[in-house]
Amino acid sequence: MTNKFYIAGPMRGIPNSNRSTFTEAAQRLRGAGYEVFSPAEGSDEPATDETFTGAMRALLPELLKCDAVAVLPGWAKSEGAKLEVLVAISTGKPVYVYYQHRPQYLEQLPTLKIVTRAEALSNG
Repeated sequence: MTNKFYIAGPMRGIPNSNRSTFTEAAQRLRGAGYEVFSPAEGSDEPATDETFTGAMRALLPELLKCDAVAVLPGWAKSEGAKLEVLVAISTGKPVYVYYQHRPQYLEQLPTLKIVTRAEALSNG
């Protein structure tokens, strides 16, 4: 049973680190009765290439405390969100796609293969 969601999505290179999309998703999930961890809450530090490694070290333990992951639009183009989805799948957590403009806004992500940076470089 899913009680607590971790929100994953793109932040780097997006104005205000995409906080408005993270905030909207967190509010809607909380309104539906879920507990939520959002990486965009609790820090005003911009998401940059320089802060990426430290952010992932801090965020992945939080993801492991959650029951499921909700991915935001554009997640598949985000190195961090792909890593978070890979960790979720690897630890048996379901991953749902969050749709901003649909009444039924969560849909389980179909089975997929996440290509990591290391795999992409070794196949290139």
